[in-house]
Amino acid sequence: ADIYFYNSGFSRAVDMNAITRPVPSSANVDGLVRVDNTHFYLSLTDNVTLPVLGTVQDEDIVYYNEGTWSVIFDGTARGLTNSNQDIDAFDIVGGTTTGGAIQGGTLYFSTFGNANPPGVTGTADDADIYMWNGTAFSRVVDATAITNPVPATANVDGLSLTDATHFYLSFSNDTNVNLPGAGNVQDEDVVRYNAGTWSVYFDGTARGLTNSNQDLDAIDIP
Repeated sequence: ADIYFYNSGFSRAVDMNAITRPVPSSANVDGLVRVDNTHFYLSLTDNVTLPVLGTVQDEDIVYYNEGTWSVIFDGTARGLTNSNQDIDAFDIVGGTTTGGAIQGGTLYFSTFGNANPPGVTGTADDADIYMWNGTAFSRVVDATAITNPVPATANVDGLSLTDATHFYLSFSNDTNVNLPGAGNVQDEDVVRYNAGTWSVYFDGTARGLTNSNQDLDAIDIP
């Protein structure tokens, strides 16, 4: 559940077992938006009991504010009740940062499995990117229909988005993905999509992430 930082080398930015009101040691973070080291948004792979807040489900997004946890997106209440609708990658785009919190941003996310959010039609894909605008869900990126599409077997598990044609992704563990123009991408890598062109933004293998437990399953690129 820890958050690490890379800038010519690795460091631990947040030790989740050492913060005020720590995350249980069994928890695994699978989605991240970091404002700073005491203000960040998380999703989690399984149901987790957080101090004072209580049980958080894998389709929820929580906010940590200098020792206080809160739910900022209740996925169950918004109809994400299928087990394949776990949020395993997300970003919050736009809005303003006030007191460490993002106000008025739009939520973008990908899901663990192939199941559309309520109201979204078409073929569901765990590599697609969806949006919640505060009222309804929609599909923003159909990963298999874009220029130089993502293979149908790929599952997105990390997302940092600028807009619908410019974003960064990581893919789920033990899944090497062959992207047009970028070649074989591993689960410790981060790729960039730039209006139809793929490139490797972060080569995790080259930077020593060679252990099977070092898959990047949550990313944030400011």
